[in-house]
Amino acid sequence: MRAMSVLIVPAVRNALACLLLAASLAACNLGSYDDAVDQYNQNAAPPPPPPPPPPSSDPVKVASLAPAPGSTVNATPAQVVATFDRELDATSVNTNTFILENSSNATIAATSISVPGANPRSAVFDLTGITLADDTYEVRLLGSGASIIMDLDANALDGEFSGAFPSGNGTQGGDFQAQFTVAAPVVIGPTLDQIQAVIFTPTCATSTCHSAGNQAAGLDLSSADASHADLVDQFSSQQATILVMPGDPANSYLIHKLEGAATIDGDRMPPPGRAAVAQSDIDQIKQWITDGALR
Repeated sequence: MRAMSVLIVPAVRNALACLLLAASLAACNLGSYDDAVDQYNQNAAPPPPPPPPPPSSDPVKVASLAPAPGSTVNATPAQVVATFDRELDATSVNTNTFILENSSNATIAATSISVPGANPRSAVFDLTGITLADDTYEVRLLGSGASIIMDLDANALDGEFSGAFPSGNGTQGGDFQAQFTVAAPVVIGPTLDQIQAVIFTPTCATSTCHSAGNQAAGLDLSSADASHADLVDQFSSQQATILVMPGDPANSYLIHKLEGAATIDGDRMPPPGRAAVAQSDIDQIKQWITDGALR
């Protein structure tokens, strides 16, 4: 009997210890061991990220434009691209807010106007398939009025442009305006109009030579019509030789004068003291004569 009581006492002692541990956990509002572990993990978790900063109230500005303001390009650009100092609200960039006009204030219709997903700080006026005539064009990006360009925080464009980027005066509103010029180079070719523009008008039809008011040697080379009338099938005033013999540049006295042939009378043309006509340009005149010296 004594042995049995000895065995029972340790068991009772362990049960009492478990009861005391459970009571302690309950008194600490931990509930159970699992609850205590959960509470520890929650306390050790990293703090939540800070809230996002409030929306910016600064106005969005134009950072660059291509073609550059005041520049001259020799062909229609593929695109007119404006970049900005922050991301744009793509829905605010459209035909009402991104405008291209010629010198007569006629609006140029874009192939498309977009804010590329790859660069949301830019706006693209696409001119694919469009040919712009030689002229001065104005780009307008609107920051005032019923339709305006905005950033993602609904700030209006600060667009006033004085010649330096970024645009603006620090206050929302104001249109961006800048100009560029398209001026295709005049390429000489075997037509009289091209030859007139490149050679006869700037080189020959000067006030002291073959202008309409002077007509040295009886030649008026001030326009394509006048040049054709005075050159083609006409004798030179210096010798009995045709100035321009259609189909025969070798026997055309105009070519002899331009090249300074030994058979000419007087000076090579243009006269001494002035630059000679480039041989490549003379070759184009020869080709025009070979082709029949057509008007």
